[in-house]
Amino acid sequence: YFPLTMTRNTNEIRSLRRGALFLVYDLNNDLAEIWAHLGHLSLQMGIGLLLALLVWLACLNYYIVRPLGRLVRATEAVGEGELDVRCETVGIGELGELSNAFNEMAGQLKLRFEQRLVAEQKLHATQLQQRDIMDNTPAIVFVKDREGRYLFINRVFEKIFQISNQDIQGKTDFDILPYQVAVELGETDDRVFKTDK
Repeated sequence: YFPLTMTRNTNEIRSLRRGALFLVYDLNNDLAEIWAHLGHLSLQMGIGLLLALLVWLACLNYYIVRPLGRLVRATEAVGEGELDVRCETVGIGELGELSNAFNEMAGQLKLRFEQRLVAEQKLHATQLQQRDIMDNTPAIVFVKDREGRYLFINRVFEKIFQISNQDIQGKTDFDILPYQVAVELGETDDRVFKTDK
């Protein structure tokens, strides 16, 4: 093997044997240079880290913050009844899946709302037809709930008892008829509800 000796002072060099390698190194001068290089390296690393952080923040803003903001605004619009709103899908990750799920939900809400609107229009038309039929029959027609409260009366009932359909809503026979008549009608109502006829 070849011995290696490091020293700060050239006066300390002494010959150990032939083939020995001596290295003279002046650390005093080099320490200042090393610290200067470390300072420059630290500055460069700091600038590099700052740039990396800025790039990361820009990506975070583009891929997460902005899409979430659009999703929040779209959700608020749907909450206010704007069912045509859709959210732009960005990326293929969870946020993209969330946007797609939102769009699917908004589409389903719109479809159900339209179906419900059509059903309500049909129901209203049917109720008008039934009302016309009941109002034009010569018989007294009324509808009560299980507690005996009036839900509907026809025009013949209105004329005979001098009360409008609107005014009788929620009232019972006891509110509009003599007590004994109301008791007898209540017994009849009970028999009808028990037989469901």
